[in-house]
Amino acid sequence: MREGDSIQENIQKLYTGILVTLYSSRIIGFMTHATVMTTQEKENFFANVKDEDLISDGKKDKAVLIKTSLEFAPGWMLVEHENYNQYPFHTQAYLSNGTTVHVLRYGVEGLNTPLPADEIVINEHTIVDYLILYYRFHKLAAEGFRPIIDPTMIQWQDDVTPGTYQTIVNHLKPYPQIEKKTADGGFSLTMACLFQNHLMAVAFAVAPDGGAQIKDRKSLAEDLPVKYLS
Repeated sequence: MREGDSIQENIQKLYTGILVTLYSSRIIGFMTHATVMTTQEKENFFANVKDEDLISDGKKDKAVLIKTSLEFAPGWMLVEHENYNQYPFHTQAYLSNGTTVHVLRYGVEGLNTPLPADEIVINEHTIVDYLILYYRFHKLAAEGFRPIIDPTMIQWQDDVTPGTYQTIVNHLKPYPQIEKKTADGGFSLTMACLFQNHLMAVAFAVAPDGGAQIKDRKSLAEDLPVKYLS
């Protein structure tokens, strides 16, 4: 922070840094290349998004937009927009390729405004990130379901014990397991997933076009001290 900056500017910089840290580590999983949009990038983004898809009462000039490139969809990025100017807080996520913007909401399928199938790249290096984002917008997410790869992705109660935390660390070590490429060019894999306050190993089948299905599951731990589930 520079000496000449106003208090408001310094607070905005601190807030922006916290947002980048959160989106890089806790929410997006392996995707650790989140950055803040520049003023020009924000202007281009707002020029391409429909007014009805913007956050209510959001101030464009004060907006902080976090962008994350998507290895499973080259040329596309996840854009996160949060508005703390009113209570309750509002947040909205989008997919953008610089000219086209899709708003993301909970849907029966994980990405209810799907990416073009020929622009999705599913392989050993991209499938985990893809599933984390896919199920973030799946209808199951509203019920507290999410794939996880690290215990920091779980919102723990304040009284979680070191023993409980280490137990979860041990449960997570074998996962994800990318098992095989299917005959249609997709993949099957098993990931650790949180469902409300239960940790499970969940077997997924992911088609080349990005469609995902749950094939099997088994319990790993129950009654976890989770702070909130959505």
